[in-house]
Amino acid sequence: MAQSTILHNLIRNDLRAITSSCTLPQTRAVKDVLLSVMKQGTAIMQHLGTKVSVRTGKQAERFRRHLENVDLSGVVEKCITKVLPAIEEDTIICYDLSDIAKPTAKKMEGLSRVFDGSERKSTKGYVIHGVSIHNQPMVMELHDSNKYTLNQTRLAIVKRLMKKTGTKGIWVWDRGNDDQKLFSELSEEELRFVVRLTTKRKVIHKQSGMQIGIADFLPGIYQIIIPATNEEYTLAVHQHHEKLQPIRVLTNVDVTEAEEIIETYLVRWDVENLFKQMKRKFNLESIRMLTLNKIKNMLALIQLATSISNRAFEKMQEKETNELTHAFKKYCYHHCLHENRFSFTSFVSTVVPAIPLPKKVASPQLSLLSWRELGKLGVF
Repeated sequence: MAQSTILHNLIRNDLRAITSSCTLPQTRAVKDVLLSVMKQGTAIMQHLGTKVSVRTGKQAERFRRHLENVDLSGVVEKCITKVLPAIEEDTIICYDLSDIAKPTAKKMEGLSRVFDGSERKSTKGYVIHGVSIHNQPMVMELHDSNKYTLNQTRLAIVKRLMKKTGTKGIWVWDRGNDDQKLFSELSEEELRFVVRLTTKRKVIHKQSGMQIGIADFLPGIYQIIIPATNEEYTLAVHQHHEKLQPIRVLTNVDVTEAEEIIETYLVRWDVENLFKQMKRKFNLESIRMLTLNKIKNMLALIQLATSISNRAFEKMQEKETNELTHAFKKYCYHHCLHENRFSFTSFVSTVVPAIPLPKKVASPQLSLLSWRELGKLGVF
């Protein structure tokens, strides 16, 4: 099987970045969980054993213990932020909400009511705030309903990412974020945005001064006013598919053609695809942990695994044909898969390299020396 220097380097560098403040046992546990998740494609601890000589339950207990005592969410987000390409004026920043449905869970911490999109019904589970930039899962934050509302967490994420993006980029939101308070907050921060509107919203048509329901606007571009705030925006309506209802978006971006801004909105599917990738390729919804901190850390590791896979796929495409490329093409051919980032994530499980860690084991006669001095002597 082909060995991937690209994957090896990405995993090694990212592990070094996220475990810089961890103890050696924690570092080993995080490494084992990350590599096992990428190889096994599951979030179930009992299935992540890496050592045949050790009982599976004992390894799972070790993983759970160390995931409880670390905080990986922030460091994973910083790690992905550092490798992100430059944010340009027209870079699309996609935001969306997803869910982890746990209808039969009773003892898992922090459960709340969520809407299960696949079953089209309300159930118990967790809400995830997701933000993607350049096909990278920049934010995958588990919502803590006991401390914050969805709107509070949403605004906190926007302000946190502004430290990286500034006022550059175009924020794209689905109709679940049709909220006049959000429009005002984004305008105050001088951020450009595109938000899909629900058909229930009513606005004032600036030219006629009439209050009209969104559903009554024909395809085109209109200047409208939100009645509650008296703020002026642009409404774009476009029939992007003959068998579907027109898409209606609100924006403060300069628009000349409705089709152009609708195409910008449709890029939002990237974050939907990232959620799909995490759920189907890494089996995110099968997560079974009792404390919220463990769940957050496992989500962060799956976020990192998704990022590594997508970055490796992009780097492989940039390079000339090599052994890894041939192996990937052969894998897709035998499994009847298209050559895209989803099939590459499945392919990664066959080529995940083993990342050895330095062994901090000193000789008995040198045990009084510091680790730094032992390193200089080449003991480990």
